[in-house]
Amino acid sequence: MERWIVLSLISSSSELILLYKGMPTPKKASKYDIMLTPQFYIVKDEEIPIKYAFQAKKLAPSILDDLLESNKDYEFIVQKLPNNKWRFFAYAPKDVEEFLKKFDIKPNQIKKIYFTEQISNILSKVPLSLDEENALVLLDSKATIIPKNMLESAVFANFNKKMRPKKAFGFKPTSTKSNTNKIDKVTIIVATLLFLIGAAFLVEAFSYKQATKKLEEKLIALYDEDPSLSTKLARNAIKSKYEKIEKTQRSIREQLKNFSQLSSKKSILESLTLNKNNIEATFKVEPSEIKRVKAITANTSLSYKESRGGILKIQGALQ
Repeated sequence: MERWIVLSLISSSSELILLYKGMPTPKKASKYDIMLTPQFYIVKDEEIPIKYAFQAKKLAPSILDDLLESNKDYEFIVQKLPNNKWRFFAYAPKDVEEFLKKFDIKPNQIKKIYFTEQISNILSKVPLSLDEENALVLLDSKATIIPKNMLESAVFANFNKKMRPKKAFGFKPTSTKSNTNKIDKVTIIVATLLFLIGAAFLVEAFSYKQATKKLEEKLIALYDEDPSLSTKLARNAIKSKYEKIEKTQRSIREQLKNFSQLSSKKSILESLTLNKNNIEATFKVEPSEIKRVKAITANTSLSYKESRGGILKIQGALQ
């Protein structure tokens, strides 16, 4: 029994607030659950002969497309209704975050969200008062905000914690989404760079393999003609040759590591060329990123030459 009481207290610790424009300052809390009013989401019912929610969610962007603003990133939520009907919700997390910022509520404090259609059983009986002028009512099974002077009812309910619906949905902060996007973009950039590096290594390795094979064939022929060549002095000369090759390879690896530091979502690698004495790369760099790229080159053995249109040609000498 004691364990049940503790769990109940934990689960109800989030402050539940009704989100609407003109709302009063909410009570201070460490975390919040938000019930969105129609000012913060879009809703549409559609009869679709599908069985599972994940199938409906895939269709949500196209079903709500004509209602969505093109400059916003939306999250979609679906609910199954009777008679093969589905309810589609779309909300923009950034809109919610920006609105709550004036109350000093941070995105990571928002835990769960609800939609006012989820309290339709209440709204169908009595309007919900928002402020002196507006109320939340149910029209055609949709929650709607209208002026109070348009209503015949003189009785209004006030929002309270007892109106919390059973079903909740997790809030997805834009910071999490942007970090994911950033990770995805960085992953693509790094993968592309690694592919170019790998290709350069393969070409170089093939070249060295061919050169080494020819050298070995010449040495075998020389040994057959004059066995005295296979002395320590000759072996040292061969060792010196391979050490030079290894030194060059090591230099290539170091310079490629330096080039990888320059790549970002604002600094795009356009070309990478491996020459005999150096590696050359061309980067398309946004103005805000040029200073950072130049600073990195100054702290490495790279050099740069700036061209018009944000193009930087970076060069790394090989030893």
